[in-house]
Amino acid sequence: NRHFFLRIFQLIFSVFGVLIHPFYFSVQLLAIIHHARDLQNVLDAVTTNWKNLMITSIFGLIVVYFFGLFAFTSFREHYVDENGDDLCQTLLQCTIVTLSAGLRKGDIGEVLAPTRYESIEWGSFGLGLYELLFFVVMVVILLNMISGIIIDTFGAIRTKKQEIENDIKQKCFICGIEASVFDHYGDDEGGFKAHISSAHNIWQYVYFLIYLREKDEIEYNGTESYVRHCLNKNDTNFLPINQAIVLTDYKLRQTRAEAELHKFVNETHKIVKEIEKKMEKFQTTISQEK
Repeated sequence: NRHFFLRIFQLIFSVFGVLIHPFYFSVQLLAIIHHARDLQNVLDAVTTNWKNLMITSIFGLIVVYFFGLFAFTSFREHYVDENGDDLCQTLLQCTIVTLSAGLRKGDIGEVLAPTRYESIEWGSFGLGLYELLFFVVMVVILLNMISGIIIDTFGAIRTKKQEIENDIKQKCFICGIEASVFDHYGDDEGGFKAHISSAHNIWQYVYFLIYLREKDEIEYNGTESYVRHCLNKNDTNFLPINQAIVLTDYKLRQTRAEAELHKFVNETHKIVKEIEKKMEKFQTTISQEK
């Protein structure tokens, strides 16, 4: 339960604020996430595909390690700050500088000493290729891969939310039949709005379930006993799924109309046959008289 864990989270940091330092009270501001659905969607977009994000991030760290290793063996003299201090004394330091400065500034060349490309040599050419590869692999590909995973997940969450909202607005919660069906076939009875407010009023079902819960089981009738038995088994067969009296009545009326039409067609066909026979007899009589 997200609400329960939020309260535990708030309680822990409240205790820290009292016992350790008032700074921990500021963490309570994060409770706004619980009250803002859009912020929850953003958080879900990051946490839903956490496995893909973690694997991609680990792969990115491995790639950064290779860049740091290559820089440590070939371009150590270019890793210097504004004061001329060496920023690549060890492989670990070189990798950390490559990861931190390269990703923050979006270009590892921003943290390297300026290079003049006056002659075509391996040092200058290799350094330029190193900077270009870092930009393409880390900034263009890997960071966009991580952003793409988050954006796609956020889009999927938003699409699912819209589908749920459409189901709530366009489908009956009880029977699951779409509103367009009632508006088309049951328009004589008031359409979808009349259906969800009378025949399949969700609150009437809620009241009925509360009524069963409060009523003594000894006093149940047959229908109430059946519904209670289904509830105990988490069975929803007592609900009229894909069924509605309005549509049933319409189908009955339609069936009767079709039967009457079929009867009328058969009677008309018989009359036509009788007329044809009489016409044949009349023509035979005329031909005999001639």
